[in-house]
Amino acid sequence: MKYRELEKLVEQWIEQSIITKEQGMHMLANTAAEEDSRKWFVKLLPIFASILLALSVLTFIASNWDVLTAEFKLIIIFVFLIGFYGAGAFVYEKRNKVWGIGLLFLGIISFGAGMILIGQTFHYVSYSAVVFCLWGLAAYLVALMYRNPFLVVVSAVIWNVGQIYSGSSFSTIHVGILVLSALGLGYLVFKEKKVLYSRLFTISTLLQWSILLPISFHQQEHAIWQQLCQYTLPFVIVALLHVIGEVESKPYRHPLKTLPIIGLYFYYVVNILLPDAFTADVSSSVIAVYVISILLLFTVSFYMKKKRQEPVSTLLEWVLFFPVLFLPNADSANYAALFMVILYPVSLLVQGYKTTERKTIRLGSNLLIVSIFTVYFQFGFTFLSKSLFFLIGALIVTGLYFFLTHKQKELFEEEEERK
Repeated sequence: MKYRELEKLVEQWIEQSIITKEQGMHMLANTAAEEDSRKWFVKLLPIFASILLALSVLTFIASNWDVLTAEFKLIIIFVFLIGFYGAGAFVYEKRNKVWGIGLLFLGIISFGAGMILIGQTFHYVSYSAVVFCLWGLAAYLVALMYRNPFLVVVSAVIWNVGQIYSGSSFSTIHVGILVLSALGLGYLVFKEKKVLYSRLFTISTLLQWSILLPISFHQQEHAIWQQLCQYTLPFVIVALLHVIGEVESKPYRHPLKTLPIIGLYFYYVVNILLPDAFTADVSSSVIAVYVISILLLFTVSFYMKKKRQEPVSTLLEWVLFFPVLFLPNADSANYAALFMVILYPVSLLVQGYKTTERKTIRLGSNLLIVSIFTVYFQFGFTFLSKSLFFLIGALIVTGLYFFLTHKQKELFEEEEERK
């Protein structure tokens, strides 16, 4: 039912004393919220239009860039930059907020493109991702000024693209991007207390710290502090994010609790398929620092779970922090990782069946399927012919489907009987 139709009916029901005025207002508010949620795609159209306009302007300027003088290039850059920011601020305040955000987005794109084009014009060569660092900072400040989630996402994307560029081009992470993104997005998480910002902060942090791992595997001897940064800190950061998410049982902290563990799980899944990336020859002091750090964070996690009277099975997620990287050879590390990626989904299923949590059961079921196929692909190609490989794979899929659906059906029937 449309909002206007319901509004007329509510007025009649109030006059006839069928419902109270407060009940009518509550019904109208719920209907308005539902209609707003259905119009989310329409609200994104101005942003899509601004993206297409930005691409059009950039391609036109790029095709004629070489024939322009340096002075005229600077004029074009600053005209577009000031024009888009100014128009965006005006439209946001006076006209339409969505169109205003679209124009501000064009201003952010103009800022980054302007820095790159100025560098090309004056033949400035940078051997770091400083352009992305400043570009992301500018986008973040605009997002902070207008408190707009889309612009926050834009700033996070710029920072993460810059970090990936730094890792692929210079074989290092950019400390400025790492610090600014952590402080900026972390501030929004605890200030705004929104799930979106928690997800963004967690994914951004995991992505940037994970860049260290593949880089380090191609290096030779390192100082101890370098080994700590490359082999210890990424995993300690994952554990720290998880513990921060456990401190309070609030919705906005849930991504901090779950995403790091899931990310670590998939890290091991990938490494099982690429076993050469598993072991690292590091100093014993580095291993000691890692073990002590993980044990301290595990103690905090254990205390929080005990305080909330959570089942002991939830502690099995910490098996993923077993120091696989520091095992003496690739084979032992590979088998340890196989055990971990099987045990974690099984622990989720045990926990889900005990607490009758559908989300936990669904997550455990999906991850168990991933784990079984990871193990199967790891060994199947080696020991089986192709036809037998696919046949057994089909049987495994069928068996898993019937087993998991049967267990879920039993659980949900028991839940309905209790109600």
